[in-house]
This record gives sequence, structure tokens and C-alpha cells, in this order.
Amino acid sequence: RSEVLSTVFLLGSWLCLEPGVRERRPASGSERYRTASGNAWPSGAAGISLYCAALLTKESSILFPVFLAIADWTFHAQKPWSPSRRRLQAVLWSCSGIYLLLRWAMLSSVIHGGHPYFASGRLVAALTLSRFAVGHYIWPSLSGMGLCSDYNRPLIPDAELSSLEAWLFLIAWSASLAAAAWTLLHRRARWAFWLLGPLLFLLPTSNLIFPLDTLGAQRCASSFRVATSPCRIGAPGNKASAASVTKGNDS
Repeated sequence: RSEVLSTVFLLGSWLCLEPGVRERRPASGSERYRTASGNAWPSGAAGISLYCAALLTKESSILFPVFLAIADWTFHAQKPWSPSRRRLQAVLWSCSGIYLLLRWAMLSSVIHGGHPYFASGRLVAALTLSRFAVGHYIWPSLSGMGLCSDYNRPLIPDAELSSLEAWLFLIAWSASLAAAAWTLLHRRARWAFWLLGPLLFLLPTSNLIFPLDTLGAQRCASSFRVATSPCRIGAPGNKASAASVTKGNDS
């Protein structure tokens, strides 16, 4: 499926563009990176090519530059406009812009969502999706039960405004995401990255940004692996950072 193939491309792109292969050294109270191999162009070109391949495979891949910026901040304290990353971010966003122009030229519209799934407003959509995410993303991911190929009307009914369950899920999601965003911004907490990173790729299918004719199918959650797969073996660059710290302590 296109979701799985785009995930493979994005994982490859992240590994190629990850600055963890670089040795970190402090300089004047800030951090700078020196390329260990002396030449980062081959891996950079490969990473950008894989990102373009992911774009042509699945539209939601367009959020990868944001994901990469969050990863750079979390693991390396590098902002998108930092000298070592701004050129890369500019190239990635240029590729995204060209992709959107080509899509508009061929389809006469950047987004084709069909007949909106929700006709009763964004609040009902948020309530429904808060309950939907728990029952049809989290629970099947943990248990392996309740799998479904797609979600169309009337399989998933709208949540009622009087539904206490839906309101509790919405409040819990809102509080968790707000806490994660604040912690990521101020403390660069890795647990916040593992929470926000996977959810980022579900935004295009959430009906919260633009209306679609269906809810995000469980296969769309394969993009979770962009963030959760490296979690099992450690984030890229963690070993390099740990080695750098150990070297500094020994000296």
C-alpha cells in the first residue's frame, strides 16, 4: 500500500538527513556540528530524493520537514533556521512547494476531499475523532482487535454534544497534547516527541484541517512507524551524543 511505501521512504530520508552521524562539540556556549565523514552531500542528496519519492507516493508525507525540525530540536537542540539545518529545510520546503504546484496544475486543486464526512461543524468532528482515535487507533494497535479497512458513513456515527465520554476523550487529548508541546518546546523532552511526532502525520486525514469524505483508515496509522520504529532501537544520533558526552567526561 502507498501508506507503507511512503513510510519506508520517510524512514530512509530521516536516517540520511539525521545529524547524529556528526560529532557534537560545544563552542562558546552553543553547539556546533562537524561532519565526521567530511562530506555530507551524498547522504543529503539521498535523503532529499527519498523525501520526494515519499511525496509522490502519499500526500501526507508533506509534513516530513516539520517532523524533521521537531526531531532536530529534540535530539540536537537545532532549530530549522540554525546554520547547520536551514539550507536543508529550505530545500525540503522547496520540494514541497514544487509538488503542490504540480498537483494543482494536474488536478486543478491542491486538495480533493470529496463530500465532507462531517456536516455539523468542527466541534462535533473534534469530539468524534477524540473518541475514534482511542477506539480505532490506540486499542487495535495494542490488542490487535477491532481492525477495519476503511471508515465511511454510517459506520462511525457522530458524537453527540451531550456525550460525556466524547468530552472526556477530547479534554484528555487536548491536555496531553498541550503538555507535550510545552514540554517539547521548553525542555526538549523525548517522550513529548514520541507523542507528537506520530500524530503529526495523521493531521491530513483528521478532518480538522480540511474536510474529507472519510475518516482516516487504520492503514494511515502506518505513518506512526516514522516515529515509533526508531524508538525501539533508540533515536538516530543518541549513540553519537552519548559517546560525545562520555568522551567529554573522560577528558
